[in-house]
Amino acid sequence: MDNRLVVTASFVAYLVAGSLVAIGAYAGGVSVSTDQTAFLAGVGVGGPLLGLVLLWVRNDGFGAALYVVSVIATLWYAGAVFVLGDDPASIAAASGDGATAYTIGLVVFLGIGLVSVLVGSWRWYRTSPGFRTVVDAVAGRRSS
Repeated sequence: MDNRLVVTASFVAYLVAGSLVAIGAYAGGVSVSTDQTAFLAGVGVGGPLLGLVLLWVRNDGFGAALYVVSVIATLWYAGAVFVLGDDPASIAAASGDGATAYTIGLVVFLGIGLVSVLVGSWRWYRTSPGFRTVVDAVAGRRSS
């Protein structure tokens, strides 16, 4: 089986989890700013999507790197703004029955995002000799 399909499946799960967050935000009456929406669309969706396109056109090392870095940036942003931040879009600002849906959606998104980072890193490790050398050196192994 082509292991690019595994990365693609993780991206689909990541998109579904992001949709759950959007539905929860709507149900919880959370207001997301235009800047936040632009960041999530550009870095959160566009970055991993471009990384996947590069994976499929055989630019494996750069595609996997872009996929991993953009998902990490999105997870950091979601955690900092929507979970820990004092922002109108944070889980503390959600109200009513939708607050639970929003919170669960964010937890699922962060979990699926972490899995996506691990899957992308696995692909990056398999396709990039430079990345593999660094990982192996940090782990104290000889690079293959």
